Amino acid sequence: MLNRFTQFGLAFALVSFAGLGVASAQDEDPCADPCADPCADPCADGDVCADPCMDGDGDGDGDGGDGGDAGDAADAAAPAGAWPVSIIDRPLTLPKSMFAATAAVTTFGPFDLIGLGLGGNYGVSEKLMVGAAYGLSLEPFDAEGSLNVNGAFSVIDDGKLRVAANGGLDFGIAGSTIGLSAGAAWRFNISDKLAVFDGGNQLAIGLDPFTMALRLPVNVGFQLNENTFLAAGTTIATIGIVDAGDATIIGADTTPLALTGTFSPDNTMDIFAGVTTDLTNSPGDTLGLLVGATYYGGH
Repeated sequence: MLNRFTQFGLAFALVSFAGLGVASAQDEDPCADPCADPCADPCADGDVCADPCMDGDGDGDGDGGDGGDAGDAADAAAPAGAWPVSIIDRPLTLPKSMFAATAAVTTFGPFDLIGLGLGGNYGVSEKLMVGAAYGLSLEPFDAEGSLNVNGAFSVIDDGKLRVAANGGLDFGIAGSTIGLSAGAAWRFNISDKLAVFDGGNQLAIGLDPFTMALRLPVNVGFQLNENTFLAAGTTIATIGIVDAGDATIIGADTTPLALTGTFSPDNTMDIFAGVTTDLTNSPGDTLGLLVGATYYGGH
């Protein structure tokens, strides 16, 4: 159960680092973790470990309009290249010398387990971002959790379509779990308030033993105003490529759902909360909750 929520928290953090401020309805594929049963719990994947968690995204991961008149005023006052307050306007990677620090607490039904995700990202250049995240169990306490080292490189950023290649290395501090993730974070702004996106790391590879699985998630985000971003996400399918179990299809085998909200009082802080579940398999038992915050510095 440790991986279930530390990964959810980490993925959420990673996605928020990338400016999405929300997590996908799944984390990295559970097959990236040979200690997890890839078939037993469709919510126990690792967007958190491959990149929460939910995960974390993040993360980053990643993730336009101006959010109304207030956004116009903010844009007019902000210097060129300033980090936007509105998540829908942000690039998928942090600008050069900018950093982000995230902390997120997660719990899963029956809510007797609590996890903590901590992480940070840094803009090496205007296109390259690197980061790391760590997840551990608070209840019951176990400091030997999951470590993720990740990176993202922006390849397209035209204001409407943003794409960043990303990947990560995941391993358990106890020494048994090693995995890789790779993919592309992307966001397409349908309008100045509505976007579709994903935090990336769609391909999950376990190294010991060797496994490989591909996730196909999708998220929809709505910029309610300059300070508030709402999102809903799911995973259309998870395809086992090498020793990763049978493919799962949304509606038939599992229906993961993530609902998230982020409040950004200014361009230095995101405060977020989310809920996840599997509508097909005991929604109450698979219910997960997350709250956290990201601080941005070095503007």
